Amino acid sequence: MQNQLVTKRKLKSSIVQYALLTLAILIVGGYFGYMHYTEYQATKAAFDQENILISQLKGSADKSKKDYLELKKTLDTQNSGLNDSIEKIMPSGEDFTNLARELDKYFLNTNTGLNSMFLSDLRFNPPVVKADQDYGTLPFSMTFSGNEAGLKEFLNYVENSGDLNNKTRLLDIDTFNLSYENTNYNAVAYDENGAVISDGTGSTATALPEDRSITATMNLNAFYQKPVDAVQQ
Repeated sequence: MQNQLVTKRKLKSSIVQYALLTLAILIVGGYFGYMHYTEYQATKAAFDQENILISQLKGSADKSKKDYLELKKTLDTQNSGLNDSIEKIMPSGEDFTNLARELDKYFLNTNTGLNSMFLSDLRFNPPVVKADQDYGTLPFSMTFSGNEAGLKEFLNYVENSGDLNNKTRLLDIDTFNLSYENTNYNAVAYDENGAVISDGTGSTATALPEDRSITATMNLNAFYQKPVDAVQQ
């Protein structure tokens, strides 16, 4: 009987100890579980924040890339247009074929106006490339007829040649001679500045009405880009 009481007391004590131990384990486990859960939540929050930041940076990068591509496209278009203009103003070779077409087009267009001009002769001379210049020169001569107003329009065309907007070949006039229909006026020769060289009589030329028929013979120069190998020499 006494042994049974002792056994019951030991069993009860063991149960209490086991319960206390279990409770302690649960408390410790719950504490560590809570701490790990808190750390997990903090880590997850930081991870989510990093994902948000990465997404924002990616969006910013995509926008920057899009802006760059749009700007590059715009600049490429502008550069292409500029290069095209430069190539027409000062081509990378003599390109007398396109120059002849350009001049033919100009004179054909004047045929529809009041100040008609007719190109009767166009001759190109050998190109000139000088060592001390970064460009080449294509000398040529031309003869055309019309009236004085048409001549002034052509002189204005030459003066404004080389304009990036008009994309016309860069030209200048060396000398030109004028012959008037009126037999009372002899041939008049001018220099590149428009000053009278000679009127055939030794006297100063007299201005005529702008609708008076004239024939002009000009010596001009067209310019082109000097070949790269020639520039480097």
